[in-house]
Order: sequence, then structure tokens, then C-alpha cells
Amino acid sequence: MTVEYSEQQTLSPWIKILVVVPVVTFLSITVMALINKQWAAAVVIGAAVLVLAGLAAVQISLRLTTTVDESAVRLRIRPAGLSFLPRRMTTKDVPLSSIASRRIQTYNSLTDREFWGWKVWGLSHGRRGRILYGMRPEGLFKVTGVRIETTAGEVLLIGTADPDALLAALERRH
Repeated sequence: MTVEYSEQQTLSPWIKILVVVPVVTFLSITVMALINKQWAAAVVIGAAVLVLAGLAAVQISLRLTTTVDESAVRLRIRPAGLSFLPRRMTTKDVPLSSIASRRIQTYNSLTDREFWGWKVWGLSHGRRGRILYGMRPEGLFKVTGVRIETTAGEVLLIGTADPDALLAALERRH
């Protein structure tokens, strides 16, 4: 298998901080409850710390790998078993022969509604087969990437640090 393009992305640092702050806050409250000998409160809040820490660990460990080879665009979100995402998003192969069009696009989640739908951070499964893979937004709301439309009517926006390189790999293979 000849790889034309490969990129691995993680969530933005601000998202990682956002999921860690509640863990640290609840941990601090647990310590205060222990110092004040509030055992019941310490147990309840400590349990919340464990749940929040587990969720934070999953979010921090998420990785999106985008690969273009001789036959397909391959998208993988790992760790697959821990991502809370449907399988149709964690493992996605788009045969190059099924790509009807491709272009660079910037999507703003506040003003554009095309990819509105079920979301986990910058990953979204919208209506009518629209899927957004945007692990590294520009600021809070914008994702720049390559928009792919398939012959079956599916639309994907694949966020990337280098949309020109991804588009060039697709055009070399298409």
C-alpha cells in the first residue's frame, strides 16, 4: 500500500484543559472534605472525580488519523473502543473512485448549519450523511479542511493542519 498522505491529530490544547479543569476542581473539593473530616462528602465527590477523570482521559487520548493511499481516504479515530462515537465515524473508508468532488472549505459551527447534528467536540454526524472531522479547530468555532462529496451523496469535511497537502494527494490519486 502506497501512502500519499498521512496525518495524525489530537484535540486542541484548550479542549484538553477544559476537560481537566473539572477534575482538578472536584479533586480539590475532595481534599477539603477529607481535611474537614466530611467523610460522606469526600466519598461522593471522590466518586465524581473518578468518573470525570475517566472521561477526561478518553478525551485527551482521542486521535484522528487521516490517510490517503492508492484506493481510499481512510479515517480512524482511536482509541476506537473508548471514543463514545458511533462506528460509522470511528472507522471510515471513502474509495477514491466514489469521490465526486473535493475542495478546501472553512466551516464555522456558529454561523453554518450544514454539519449540525450529533457532536463530540469537533466531530459531528449531521443529517443527510454529513460528517465533520475537525479535531483542531481554528479558535473556538472554525475548522478548515477538505470537503469531499461522494457519488452516493455523502459529504465529509476533514479538518487538517495542511488542507493544500491533503487536497493535492487526493488530486494525484483521482
